[in-house]
Amino acid sequence: MDVPEEAFYLTGRAIFPRDRALRRSVAAAFVAERALAAPPPGFGRHVLVELLVGTCVLSRAGQYVTWAAAAEPANELPVGRHRAAL
Repeated sequence: MDVPEEAFYLTGRAIFPRDRALRRSVAAAFVAERALAAPPPGFGRHVLVELLVGTCVLSRAGQYVTWAAAAEPANELPVGRHRAAL
């Protein structure tokens, strides 16, 4: 019996912002989203990374493909149509 494959593919760039105000803003959002009184121990040692996604493809058990490109909205297509659309 063939088991359908699941796959994930991502292209783009990762940058490491140095802006202290951005870091404070992200930390505040992290704390607020989790209803914490303060960031957890060691939080200040974590590296802030901004991911600039170029293309993202997700195939779940051969059922569908989801893709996005920087200049286009995300699309969800049945398998079999994705090659022509991409």
